[in-house]
Amino acid sequence: MLGKTKDSVKIYDPFYCDGRVATIIKSLGFPNIHNKCEDFYKVVKENALPEYDILVTNPPYSGDNMKKCF
Repeated sequence: MLGKTKDSVKIYDPFYCDGRVATIIKSLGFPNIHNKCEDFYKVVKENALPEYDILVTNPPYSGDNMKKCF
């Protein structure tokens, strides 16, 4: 955790789905998670990624998401 506390570490999950991941991570004591219902690919294109220490994700495997991720 880079020497940070649970309260200060910033977690980013770019694929919202139903928002459950944020609920679970917060219940584990990590209140700073960015997991919003937004278009990840648009965020990347606009160079608008949030500041984060840890990236956690499970991208959707449907459509062309895998191709876009890589």
